Amino acid sequence: MAAIVALVVLGAFSAAWPRGALSSTRLDAASGASIVASNKYTERYGHAGVAYPWFETGKLAEPHRTTRLQFADAFDDGSAPAWSIEAVGGGAEAGAVTTVSAASAVAADAYFAAVGTYRVASKLGTATLADEVVVRYVRREIRSLDAEDRGAFFDAIRVLATTTDGPGRARYGHKWRGLDHYVAIHLANAVPNLHEDRFHDGMGFVSHGARKGGLPRTSTLRV
Repeated sequence: MAAIVALVVLGAFSAAWPRGALSSTRLDAASGASIVASNKYTERYGHAGVAYPWFETGKLAEPHRTTRLQFADAFDDGSAPAWSIEAVGGGAEAGAVTTVSAASAVAADAYFAAVGTYRVASKLGTATLADEVVVRYVRREIRSLDAEDRGAFFDAIRVLATTTDGPGRARYGHKWRGLDHYVAIHLANAVPNLHEDRFHDGMGFVSHGARKGGLPRTSTLRV
């Protein structure tokens, strides 16, 4: 159920990355090859993140989902597949990626277990194809999810609503909080206090809404 993409924030993109910060870093790339990442939703709806001018189309992969990595414009000369994928700049957890299968020297399926930036490389004859992909969660409209992911989403919400903090932390880690926790925060800071509403008064509504919406999402992702 970790692949519940509906809850996730492309969010990550709201950070103030300078234009071009995510441009490719090809090293000795044959024929100017560039990596293209895709998955089952890409095939149906196109690449996510295209509205962000600083983000290069086709460089986005998603965690906990099989991603097809393809070096576009590279000719497969029949070389034995020899792929490597490693985190760049310590931005991802150690061992956070597993190459599922390498169909050839120019195409492979990979599974990323954490967000971050990764350098993807493959040997093609005497040359090395290399580029970077950025792994982020993607928020999707609920009706665009396939049956498997939609079911995982609702299952996770049920767990969030029915699991208290103690059992939840024992199973999902110390960052877990059940739905009761977030309801209590809202009741303490907003509903009973009609004269000093800390959540809904003025511009606080925007900041609290963004923050409070993100916290339950963190717990749900741990399911």
